[in-house]
Amino acid sequence: MNKPLKEFFKYASLPIILLVIFAMLTIFYKIFDLPSYGEITAWVKDMFMVHGYWVVFLGAVAEGLLFANWYLPGSVVVVMGVAFAQESGLNVLWIVTLIVSGFMITAVINYALGRYGWYRLLMKFGLADALNKTKKRVEKHGLKIIFGTYFHPNIGALTSTSAGILHLSFYRFLAYSALALVTWNAFWAMVVYISGPAIVEIVNYKNLLLILGSWLIVLAIVFIWKRKKILIPATEESEE
Repeated sequence: MNKPLKEFFKYASLPIILLVIFAMLTIFYKIFDLPSYGEITAWVKDMFMVHGYWVVFLGAVAEGLLFANWYLPGSVVVVMGVAFAQESGLNVLWIVTLIVSGFMITAVINYALGRYGWYRLLMKFGLADALNKTKKRVEKHGLKIIFGTYFHPNIGALTSTSAGILHLSFYRFLAYSALALVTWNAFWAMVVYISGPAIVEIVNYKNLLLILGSWLIVLAIVFIWKRKKILIPATEESEE
């Protein structure tokens, strides 16, 4: 792999990792002929109407766990939880509290997986590359990176596991995680609440792949533009 390509992969590592995750999920669903997004949504809605808050909490725990969340659509618990709460008359604030609590529990579990080496058992299932890249980012930026990665449970799980692998302060990790989870989930809940139940139909694999692909194209254009700005002065100096 040539140097510019390596630099671009570092520059756009976050959307690339997300794109790979969603692409793998799409292929996985097609190969094993799993239920469609619409069928899953209908089933979750039925479960939500019957069991209410328990479905939200258990959904958050499942969606926040490293490896398990690779086979679940990311952030769906926030979207469906808040959207269906509006339809069923449940308390949205309580829904968000349960989601944050579930994600906090899984953040601690993921941290423990990293700190005590249990994550190695999951490396055989395709996590090695994504986890190694995230670990390098955490090593470089420290716990500050939590705020930039907890917007999505899949990436957040990789970050919390990496924090454990690097043996970063557990109490500082807890504080950063709590603040990031409250901030991001409150933000997503507000977006869903304003958008209404119709957003459930908008948030699906195809649209997420389209958004990530567009993000990657924009980053590629910015990367090429920045690289040209660096190369042109260097060329002029060499000519002199």
